[in-house]
Amino acid sequence: MPSKWEIYEGPSRSLNIAAASILRAGTLHLNPKAMELLGKDAKYVQLLYDREENRIGLRPLQRATRRARKVTKSMHTASVNLRGFLNRYEIQHEKTRRFRAARGEKGMVVIDLNKLV
Repeated sequence: MPSKWEIYEGPSRSLNIAAASILRAGTLHLNPKAMELLGKDAKYVQLLYDREENRIGLRPLQRATRRARKVTKSMHTASVNLRGFLNRYEIQHEKTRRFRAARGEKGMVVIDLNKLV
C-alpha cells in the first residue's frame, strides 16, 4: 500500500521585516533584515535605552570601547549578550519575545519593545 504523505504548507518562519528576539537567557538575536540595518562591519554595539518610549538602541561600532558589547555573528544573523542591560532596566525576559527593529537616528538600530512581531 503506497504512503499518502502530505507536505506541510504552513506559514514560513522567515520574516520579511527586521526583527530582534530577546531570549530568556538574556541574549538578543537579530534576524537577517535587522543584521542588514546594523551593518556588516559592526563588530561591537553600544547599548542605549529610551525609558519614555521603551526602546533599545544599538549603536554599531567597529572597535571595542569600555562599554561596548561584542556582536557574535553567524552566516546571516547576529547576537548580543544583554543580560546585565535587561536586568538594569528591568526589561522582562522570562520568555522569548520577538520585536520589530528599525533604523534610527545616526545609524542606530532601534528595537521597539512595544511592538511584538
